[in-house]
Amino acid sequence: MPYDTDRARPVSQFAYDRLARQASTKPRIAIAGEFSAGKSTLLNLLIGSDLLTMQVTATDAPPIRLCHGADPAQWIGPRGHRQPMPEGGIDALPEHCREVQLFYEADILRGADIIDLPGLADPNRSDAGAHSALLGAHMAIWCTPATQAWRQSERSLWAALPDRLHRTGLLVVTRADKLDSDHERERVLRRLRRETEGLFSHILMLSATRGIEALQTRDTALWATSGCGELIRQITARTSALRKARLALLERYKVAEIAADPEDQVPDPAPEFEDEGVDVAPAAESTAGVGILELLRQAREAHARKEAEATQAQREVAPAPTVAETEPPIPREVEIWRNIAAQQPDFPGKMEISTMIEHYLVAISR
Repeated sequence: MPYDTDRARPVSQFAYDRLARQASTKPRIAIAGEFSAGKSTLLNLLIGSDLLTMQVTATDAPPIRLCHGADPAQWIGPRGHRQPMPEGGIDALPEHCREVQLFYEADILRGADIIDLPGLADPNRSDAGAHSALLGAHMAIWCTPATQAWRQSERSLWAALPDRLHRTGLLVVTRADKLDSDHERERVLRRLRRETEGLFSHILMLSATRGIEALQTRDTALWATSGCGELIRQITARTSALRKARLALLERYKVAEIAADPEDQVPDPAPEFEDEGVDVAPAAESTAGVGILELLRQAREAHARKEAEATQAQREVAPAPTVAETEPPIPREVEIWRNIAAQQPDFPGKMEISTMIEHYLVAISR
């Protein structure tokens, strides 16, 4: 019998807690491509740091997961055990290292973990670990250099991936500044649209070096032509949409002491949280931010605006408004996250989210 994803399901507290952990897990974005495809420069742009320059160019490097925070770097073994990075860095890692985790205080990492994959189709290394990490991602960005865009080897690798990655995948044409003219860029784009039809949700021309220079010099015109702003918009909109979709899915479960019908036992894991079929493509006008922190920021700003309006009205003619008139309603997503935080002592991001909720509640109580 096919799994019913529509009707509400009563589940045990244990099952609900597990589902809440799944729903609160950060989306994973894989940055992939063949060797020397411009991934390192792209990652440096996204996290605002050049610390990856030496680390990601090692041909035998394992997948590197970039997470938000300031924790020391660590590596993960095949059974999930974590160890601090050795003094010798990447080159000193044991062969059985499954993944490296690096932590940065980068805004984009608040909404998603980014996984940097070593160059695929490299004859000097096995692709098994990289393929496994790519299959475990919720969306992928495939980098292809503009002057050699979309070779047959790339098509073979990408076409073999699941359709869910095709539906949400971005094809990023790196080093677009190496193309001599707008006419040549448009010619490459037309060819890519024709040859990749049905394999990506969007194609972007990008010059990460121009984007980095624009950030350093605060040149808005250069930033606009680099393509970097559109890439960041696509990423943040997709991660925000995925988080909201998961929260909506979680709402269809309710805690019951006993699940009377065996069909109400939730599969492990629940299929809907595997993101099959979830539409995470952003609307053309989307300006979505990064998950719950963005929702809280918007709520605080809305509250500040209402306070300013109320103060101005009081100065002019009206009496001071009541608390009920000035307090913004708590967003539904915030209420859900607060419930999860209360029920789950150890889900990822609890401390950060709880602190932001506390600050928000204090702000609206003034």
